This record gives sequence, C-alpha cells and structure tokens, in this order.
Amino acid sequence: MTVTNITTTGIGIHWQNVAPLINGSVLYYIALISHTNGSLPNAVDVAANTTFANFRGLSPYTDYLINVIALSSNGQTYRTSNVTVQTDEGGTCDSYAFYASNLAYS
Repeated sequence: MTVTNITTTGIGIHWQNVAPLINGSVLYYIALISHTNGSLPNAVDVAANTTFANFRGLSPYTDYLINVIALSSNGQTYRTSNVTVQTDEGGTCDSYAFYASNLAYS
C-alpha cells in the first residue's frame, strides 16, 4: 500500500491489485482507517476493479492506522500490513520573536 495524498483532513491510499497474486478474482476491497489510540475503524467498500481510496473528514495532525482487506471469490481474505500515517498539521502560523529590554514599571 502506498500513501498518495495527505492533507489536514484527508488521506489517499493506493494498493496493488491482488488478483494475479492469489490466482483468482477479488470480489471487493475494504479500506480501513482508525486512530492509533485503538478506536474502532471506519471502513470504505471499494469495487474489485479499483485500487485506491480516499479518507476525508479526518482530524488535523493526527496519527491514523490504515490497512486494506481483499475478499476473494473463494471467500478468502487477504490483508495488507498496517501503515501509520499522520495528517498534516494545517493552518498557517508565522513565528515572531519579541524581545523586551529596559522595561520600567510605572
């Protein structure tokens, strides 16, 4: 699996078609994403002829755990390794340093 697009509120992923590797056909894929804190995953059903998914509505600057499951025509499941991805921090922040000297209390 490859991460293709990371924004503050979204992550795109791409994976290899596993049909040639399993010598069969894939009925569909399920792309899973969850917080790394152990929350229940959200799932996106993906058609068998599609090898990408986009997750939207995510929180900025947050770690997510992603993997993909393929369901073959003979009922077997195949799962990718887990990948941890962090969304972008977002926003713009300019850093300024202020130095004060010779302060007097009045």
